[in-house]
Amino acid sequence: MNPGYLEQRKHIRVSFQKKSRLAATLERAGEVGQISCTIPGLSLGGIQASAEIQSPLQRGDRLILHELLRGNVTLAEEPAELEVGWAMEEADADRVTFGCRFVSLPEALRDVLINIIENELTR
Repeated sequence: MNPGYLEQRKHIRVSFQKKSRLAATLERAGEVGQISCTIPGLSLGGIQASAEIQSPLQRGDRLILHELLRGNVTLAEEPAELEVGWAMEEADADRVTFGCRFVSLPEALRDVLINIIENELTR
């Protein structure tokens, strides 16, 4: 960890092995077109995602989470607004990894996330 870095996380974060990562469908707020991404980590505060994106994401960009999946199983379809906190290009691919915080977290989606987190922590 960077010695000058101060962890401000308020929620427990879980990370997923590559084979068990979640997937999500996102959309840039106010734009047409969907972004399919993988979710290497999440918490009740937000998500870390990885996707092939043509136009770069900037800190403060707003996204809408439309669907959360594990394999072919839809876990949630409750829309939630996200705000990009950081984004970086992956060195070995045309992908971007980015972190977002939940601006809005509907109760139904919150319940799904709690279930996912509890299941991961008890593995």
